[in-house]
Amino acid sequence: MPPLIHRRNNFFPSGFFRRLRASADALPVPAFCLGNGHLGKAGIAGTGLRVARDASGTSAVEFALMLPVVLALMLGCVVFGVGFNNYLMVTTAAEAGTFQLTVSRGDSTAYSDTVNAVKGAAPALTPSQLTITVTVNGTACSSDSACQTALTSAAGQQGTVSVSYPYSLSIIKTFMQAFPGWGANYSSNITLTSQSTGRIQ
Repeated sequence: MPPLIHRRNNFFPSGFFRRLRASADALPVPAFCLGNGHLGKAGIAGTGLRVARDASGTSAVEFALMLPVVLALMLGCVVFGVGFNNYLMVTTAAEAGTFQLTVSRGDSTAYSDTVNAVKGAAPALTPSQLTITVTVNGTACSSDSACQTALTSAAGQQGTVSVSYPYSLSIIKTFMQAFPGWGANYSSNITLTSQSTGRIQ
């Protein structure tokens, strides 16, 4: 039995692939891909290195652009957080002063006791910067004798204590002014104010 012979039919003429490869090598290659105009490992590697070098500073640029924004947000959170805490203490102090005022009828030191109650309720605030206003039935009193007189016939009337405290935003304003175009056209000082009213006993 004759051996089985597997033959491969040649559909292409001799030298066809050699000429095809030569024609492919002759095609122009874009200059941004390869520096020497030929498709090769060296050209591809060189292009990859150049791309890597060009992208190496992207993270640094993004960090430089975002850093001021992040710092502004963090600084704002701290400053406004402290301001809100001070406002809560001012509110608590006003309520403490009102309670003391409403139970001070017949007390010869009603004003002093009310002021001390306000300052005692806000130990973290500077006492000398607190502005305290005491009102009995719509009439302000700023001394022990005046408040004692006003409280004598004020049973069932309203007693009011108002407390104000200054707070500075100069840190944020200075930071914003360091970046042109961000805008810092506002007052750096604000006043935290709270008022509480109670019925005199």
